[in-house]
Amino acid sequence: MNQNKLRGETNHCRNRLLRYCKGQGVDLGCGNIKIKPEAIAIDLLSPYADMKIDARLMPCFPDEHFDYVYSSHLLEEIEDTEATLREWLRILKKGGYLILYQADEEYYYKLNDPRCNSAHKHHFSINKLKEILLKTEQIEIVHEARYDPDTYKEWSFEIVAQKKGGTKYNSSNNINFKIMVVAGPAEEYIEKCLNSIIIQDYPNWKAQVILDPVGDKTYERALKFQNDKMSIIQNEKPLYNIANFIKAVSLLEPENNDVLIMIDGDDWLHNSSVLHTVKTYYEENPDLVLTHGSWEPYPTLKQTNNFAYSEDDFKRGIRRVRWRGSHLRTCKYKLWKQLKDESLRDGDYYYTVAGDLAIMFPLLEMAGYHRVKFIPEILYVYNQETPFNDEKKKFQEQKAAESKLRNSEPYKFLENI
Repeated sequence: MNQNKLRGETNHCRNRLLRYCKGQGVDLGCGNIKIKPEAIAIDLLSPYADMKIDARLMPCFPDEHFDYVYSSHLLEEIEDTEATLREWLRILKKGGYLILYQADEEYYYKLNDPRCNSAHKHHFSINKLKEILLKTEQIEIVHEARYDPDTYKEWSFEIVAQKKGGTKYNSSNNINFKIMVVAGPAEEYIEKCLNSIIIQDYPNWKAQVILDPVGDKTYERALKFQNDKMSIIQNEKPLYNIANFIKAVSLLEPENNDVLIMIDGDDWLHNSSVLHTVKTYYEENPDLVLTHGSWEPYPTLKQTNNFAYSEDDFKRGIRRVRWRGSHLRTCKYKLWKQLKDESLRDGDYYYTVAGDLAIMFPLLEMAGYHRVKFIPEILYVYNQETPFNDEKKKFQEQKAAESKLRNSEPYKFLENI
């Protein structure tokens, strides 16, 4: 990844920040990529700009004109940061959002490094930029997060500030998430996984982590994350994914409308806004009981081409069409509790491979087309580096289990859940 191509940084943060980009907005220093197609793109040099004007002073725009002002990696190129921010706040409506995505001085090249963007005049820490923003006495910080290169392949931070005087940011916490993390050998990745949950900017969650004993340091490394919101336990003997998910649900004691999230302990959530994104889908779709989505493979970091099931897919039968019920998988507990124990078993024991199909086929069938949503935003990182991936170690066993599940009796659609 070329760190000097800073004008493309919006690709990293778009999915996290789009929820603040509603109404009429402006993208300052847009480069080649706008935050939204409808945003007014401003850049002195880019051929893709809608207006080639100086973002430091914009008399062409009246006071309180925009619902949001977005800028990625531009402030580093401007000498007078506070004066520039005051100008950006001038054109922002009361209650609107100033959305900043900036190079983090701890992670990005130093100013005297030849690899640093030559246009940079200074760099910021997240706290330094917050101090400058708060000096304006016009804003409240509603979101902040840092993204390091080791975990996220970024070197930046983001801040969202709401201009005082309008309707305050709605952070309603009326959806509760119960997060299930299960793992076998994951000592190299479990910390990354659990940290991706800890940093979520939506607060209403509780996590149960269940680890199989495998003789490595996964459990010891996970224990440092244990707190009142995240419980870590290790089984006396390996139970594998399905049995561990069932055990996790029991320990979490969810209510009917709580949303369950299934995570493998050698994978991790893509960014700090994952729960907020999922929450928005459930809030905007009152009948929704299940979601699935797209993931980013690690370490290649190329977006998958997963997509939604069609209504015709449901008519033909979910088990007869291409598998799309992939990460991130979530469902309401009132749907989960309709699962029949015997359908999750291969003989006397729970399936030890293809557990995702064993769980998702019946959930999809009971939910039906109109109560399932595909979330296109990338919310999950699927680890293809680990040597313990079932596709690598148990490919033939996995294909045999898939064949059996596809030929099993489907569940019936449930009219009332």
